[in-house]
Amino acid sequence: MRVNPNYIQLISDLLIPILGFVFWEWGLYFILLFILFDALTVEVFQHVKSYKILQFTKGNPINWLRLGTLSGLSFLTFLVVLHIALWRTIPAIDFYAELWKFWSYEDIGIQQGYLLLPILLFAGYTNYKHTFLLTRKAETMTLNQLWIPSIKHHTIRIGACAIWFATASFVTLPLTFWVVLVLLSTAGFRWFTMSGRMQ
Repeated sequence: MRVNPNYIQLISDLLIPILGFVFWEWGLYFILLFILFDALTVEVFQHVKSYKILQFTKGNPINWLRLGTLSGLSFLTFLVVLHIALWRTIPAIDFYAELWKFWSYEDIGIQQGYLLLPILLFAGYTNYKHTFLLTRKAETMTLNQLWIPSIKHHTIRIGACAIWFATASFVTLPLTFWVVLVLLSTAGFRWFTMSGRMQ
């Protein structure tokens, strides 16, 4: 029986942060960084898919530029709102220092950034190969069908982070609560997107 690569992606989205939290001293921001690097990988492969689509459909590259820019700006907005919400939750956080700690943390003799980046790229390519190339979606999909759901997903993330900011402004909750909520939200979001309910 062939395993759907989306389910493998879903499991890895949960398993790696959980392992990081339990065994590698990952805190809330470390888990969010992993999720953000994963989301950035997805954004990069959107452009790879766009290139393939244009190869088959001979579409307008300007449309790729327009949609890709809009998606990039919405992703950047998500990053900003997320960091504002996290700052509201942990006012003393030093983002630069935490980013460096995340990248340079060593447990098996190698900085984890150099280990995680290839894993994310490999997972992204595997997903791209099995859900896009082998299914020949480039021959039938339009750029709008590729990018519009991505832009919607970023908008949903922005809304979720705004709710997080508002909640953290009025209620003080333990960081473990936010870790569990982030993991469950990520898994739920992935489930709904791969089931087509957020298209």
